[in-house]
Amino acid sequence: MSLHKQIAKIVQTQSFRIYKTGFGYSLQLPPLDPSKGKNLSARLREEISNVRQTKFYSSADKTEIYLIQVPLEESLKVLEKHFPSKTAVANGLFQVLQKRPEDKFTGERLAKIMSECGVYLFRKQRISESEKCFLTACIFGQEESQPHIHLGTIYQLKDFFDVEKSEFHLLRFLQISPNFPLVYFKLGELYLKHSRASHAIEPLKKYIDLKPKDPKGHLLFGMAKLKIGATKHAKKHLQHVLKLDENFKFAYLPLAKCYFELAMSEKALGTLRTFLQKERYEPCAYELMAKIYLEQGQLRRAKKQFKRCLKFDPSNLQAYKKLIELYEELGEEEKAKRMTKKLEDWKKLIEEKNIFTSHTCLYKRVLL
Repeated sequence: MSLHKQIAKIVQTQSFRIYKTGFGYSLQLPPLDPSKGKNLSARLREEISNVRQTKFYSSADKTEIYLIQVPLEESLKVLEKHFPSKTAVANGLFQVLQKRPEDKFTGERLAKIMSECGVYLFRKQRISESEKCFLTACIFGQEESQPHIHLGTIYQLKDFFDVEKSEFHLLRFLQISPNFPLVYFKLGELYLKHSRASHAIEPLKKYIDLKPKDPKGHLLFGMAKLKIGATKHAKKHLQHVLKLDENFKFAYLPLAKCYFELAMSEKALGTLRTFLQKERYEPCAYELMAKIYLEQGQLRRAKKQFKRCLKFDPSNLQAYKKLIELYEELGEEEKAKRMTKKLEDWKKLIEEKNIFTSHTCLYKRVLL
């Protein structure tokens, strides 16, 4: 019988959702069972303890969601391999918790051991093993925040990438430790990178309230405002970045985008030129400059900047398309044909190799 069916039989209802998570399975249940006069999730905790030796804890948003953790044995294997001196202690604590699950102090001690081991393994680049330790620490130390920030970071790494898991752990950290600025920054950055700019506003606002003199916070907050169309507010914060630190080069490009959207083209071009003196290999800057020249009707200058963009980012399909249009408009048919061939070659390569299209910088995701 599947886990889903076992749970359905125990709670005698199909009114819940179940899906896989980094912890095992996640369940969303109706908040009340009117016939029993009892919280369904609480009853589930009582009655399902014999199903796959599962463990539970509440989700960050305080809804009726519980996560089921698979058995501890996987984490104990990690300890046996790397920390034999701590394995017996951890295993002993786990045995006590099985008999006396209400023993919070024992759970906290086990969580601390697992978290310390996770940090050590993470520093040694043994990410998969550190993940297991941190997950176990989360289960047995439900008021411990540190494992969550590490897991929030792990799930942003290339080989472990999962936006939903990272978001869950960062939110859970903030539920436990609400005045920790770095996590607000990480959460806002996560949302901004993955096309959820409106979600980024609140955590980034909290970050700049806690760290008002940090230019990084104002930068990301300004970029989030720009992405949702609040261009004037974005400009204000991006200008403030340069007041805090005039050499903070990352503010120039989004600020130029603000000027462009506010029909201040010359200011935008001047800002881009200043930026390119500091960062001459950034393709997004050349692409934005090309778009400004195109808007002004300066086709040859636009063509030159699109070519520079492709020099530093040869997979930018949109830049190829714009350049082909310009060649055709300027009567340069042979060049248009050659560029069309390059475009088709890159399309084929991207499809075959499944590579990322275009420049993967945060600028690209937010600005262009």
